[in-house]
This record gives sequence, structure tokens and C-alpha cells, in this order.
Amino acid sequence: MTAPRSYAIRIDPFDPKVIDVNLASFDPRLEKGAKVHAGEDASNALVAATKAAGGARARLKGGVKLSLGDAEYVLMGSAGSGAHADVFEAEHAAVAAVSLSGELDDEDDDLRGGIAVKVQTARLARWEWVITKRLAERLAETDIPLIVQPTALHLVGGSDASGATADATTGVIVMPFGAHGTLQDVLNAYLRVGDAMDEVLVMYYAIELLRVMDALHRDGVLHADIKPDNLLVRNGGEEWCDWAAHRPRSWKDKGLALIDFGRALDLNAFPSNAVFFGDHGTEGFRCVEMVNGEAWTFQADAYCVAATIHALLFGKYMKVSKNAATGAYAPTETLRRYWKTELWEAFFHALLNCPTSELRAPPCFKSLRYGFEAHLTETDAGAKIRLAMMKQTIRMADAYDRTRGKGKI
Repeated sequence: MTAPRSYAIRIDPFDPKVIDVNLASFDPRLEKGAKVHAGEDASNALVAATKAAGGARARLKGGVKLSLGDAEYVLMGSAGSGAHADVFEAEHAAVAAVSLSGELDDEDDDLRGGIAVKVQTARLARWEWVITKRLAERLAETDIPLIVQPTALHLVGGSDASGATADATTGVIVMPFGAHGTLQDVLNAYLRVGDAMDEVLVMYYAIELLRVMDALHRDGVLHADIKPDNLLVRNGGEEWCDWAAHRPRSWKDKGLALIDFGRALDLNAFPSNAVFFGDHGTEGFRCVEMVNGEAWTFQADAYCVAATIHALLFGKYMKVSKNAATGAYAPTETLRRYWKTELWEAFFHALLNCPTSELRAPPCFKSLRYGFEAHLTETDAGAKIRLAMMKQTIRMADAYDRTRGKGKI
């Protein structure tokens, strides 16, 4: 369903004033896991710890301790830095102490590097906390693993210790650390050795990513920053049976989980016939409408999903061109003739030419997912996917072991 011809309102959802309206009812005193740390001492301690943890020798020295009230963390090193946040691999101080004592053996490795500490502006941290909590309440139980839930929020700096209207300057989000890395880590592991991901494995990730996006849209959230860096690889379960469309046994614990909701939109907070303008600024993942200054709704996520899968398929960022005759957009890269081209053409056409739908009527992309699933089933690709995933898991584990102790993630 396309948006009505006369829009009720055009909104820039990235305007701080719009975000503040959504945060008007947020009170950290009523939020389990949220704490306020007012004053310069807390702010200075955070700056000092994160600066030291960003150094190349942080991990060699056993990490850098960060105390926020009664919560204590050990920052092991940088896990990534972007335009809006810095992320550190970390441990709870109590776990780190046991690790240093030598009482943990190799079989306890899951306890190490168990959390991520994300430092950003207080406004974005508050919003990320709020939107993920709202989404968790809406998602079906089976979809809960598709997003990563923060476990703690620390609002640092400012002068208001009451917590009601804290004027904190910095926000710290604590969340589980992806033990198997991000989809960007996976892609880098292939590119590093000049290898390409097998087409059937790209199809598998396309299926899982479409599952994530459809669940979000169905429950009234638009992420607006989907990209390989923001997708954790879920690789739970010890059983490695063949993949199948019904996700047998441990395949329900595998797939992708979305992080970084600082730019996300709660569609239920806007009029149903509103449209958005504005730009999230992530180069290579901005939909055509953002680039052209036109109105958009679900295009923001649809384009990002296409760009993410394009990166896996071709090993490079997506560029698009417009067909002069049809007005349709398509990637400039040519599909390989030995690929299942009709499925990929349908995939990119649907996602790159997504309509400006009403906010309560998201476009349905289930047919794309079903098409990939049917193809993989008909070609008996289940065993091939299992073997490819097992090899990828070993490759990622080896890469992580090589970087430990070198200040790199």
C-alpha cells in the first residue's frame, strides 16, 4: 500500500527535538538496570578509562577498570568506533578477576569478553534503551533472539543526581558481546584471504535478515541503520544437522541478531500517514530517497538489507542505477550467470523499489524469503549450508584467537 497523496506531516526523525519528544516520559528511576552518575568525577573517570582502553596494549595489561557507581567493568579493548558511538569488549570485573587468577580453563572461554560497553551521547543511549525495551514487549517470543537487549544503562555527567530530569552528557549501554562476531567480521574473514562466500550461504543470510526486518516492521519499529556491522552472528547449539527451511533443532539458535538501535524509529509514535525526510548519514547504506531528499518510510530498511546482502554476494558496497525506461533501480554489478539470477533479480528489485507505505502497512517481503527457502530445499542444499557454516565457524574462531592479546578485536 502506498502512502496517500496528501501527507499529514513530514518529519525528520533524526532531529534531536523529535527524539526528545519520544523520551518525554522516560524516567531512569523507574527503569530496572538504569543508573545516573552525576558530576565531573564520574565523567572524568569514564573519559580516562575509555581513552586507556582504546590503546593497543590494553588487553596485554589485563584491561582497564571502569567503575560506574556499584557497577565495575574491565574494558579489554576497542571493538569498533563509528560516527555516533565507541564500543569496547569488556567483562564484569568479578569475572575478570577470576580469569586473571587462572581459575578459568579453556573450557570456560565463554565467560571471557562476555559484554560490550557502548559509549555515546546521553540522548542516543536513552533512546536506544527505550526503543529496545518497547520492541521486546511487542515481539513474539520466537522473535526475541533476533534483537540484542541492553542489560544496563549508565547516564554519566551533568548535575542532576535525582535521575528524573538528569542532564547527563554521556550514556553507556551494556549488552551481551557477540561471541561469534558481526556479519562484517564474517565478510572480512573471506575478503582477507581473497575468498568469496558461497551463494547458498548468502541465501541463508538473506533469509535470516529478511526474517529480522519483517519482525521489526510488523511490530512497529524501523531500524534505519541495518548494515553488516550491526548484525551479530548467532551460532548457538552444538548440533550441526543439515539446514532446512523449518530450522530444525539448533538452527533456531543460529542466524542473525540486530544491534545499535540509536537511530531506530518507533512507528507507533507517529501519525500513520506521516512520512520521513532526513538522512542517517551512513555512507553506502542510504536509500535513494534519502540521497535525493525525497520522502521515505520503509525504504530506509529495505535498501539497507539489499546493500548488506550485496556486500556478502559481491564483496563490495552496492551502487545502484535507474532504468530510464522503467524508472526502476537495480545494482550496477552484474549477477553471475551461474547464480540463481531470477531470485536475486526479484530480491533486489523488490527492496530497491519499495513504496513509501503508510506506517501501519509495511510492505511484505515474505515471498522473497519463501523463494530462497524453496530453492535451497529443491536443490538439497541443507548439507552444503551446514558444511559451509561449520568451516566459517572454525575460520572465525581461528581469526579471533590470532588477535587476542594484540589489542585488536
